[in-house]
Amino acid sequence: MDIASGLAAAAAALSTVKQIAELDKALSQGELKLKMASLYSDLADVRMALSDAKERVADLEGQMKTAADWSADSANYRLTSIQNDVKVMRYVGDESSQPPHDLCPHCFVKGRKSFLQPEYRLARRTEHLKCNECGADLQTRGMA
Repeated sequence: MDIASGLAAAAAALSTVKQIAELDKALSQGELKLKMASLYSDLADVRMALSDAKERVADLEGQMKTAADWSADSANYRLTSIQNDVKVMRYVGDESSQPPHDLCPHCFVKGRKSFLQPEYRLARRTEHLKCNECGADLQTRGMA
């Protein structure tokens, strides 16, 4: 149930309360019970809408925190060209908090930190940086 539906349910509950308050004392027991049942139903709808709204707000707050954390963390990286004109996201932040390292640029633009791991291939005598997340294989030295 969305917020607009919740507000509509709250308005319906309020309307039912007003109707009950305006009823004549001579109202039959059956009519009173019917109005009370309608009120309880409307209040249940309001409670459900409020619960859904709280859940949605908590979810959005979590997304905002994640985005803010990523924004702060990603400011510590710069796109850098290394050997063989290979592009990496190089850590340029405070080296006392983290050792120098490179991240996969493909994963970085998707909001993921994936460290590039060096590999040496004897058969071709080439050096590569490998991303274990997306499988990117960046040759940094040697002949292809």
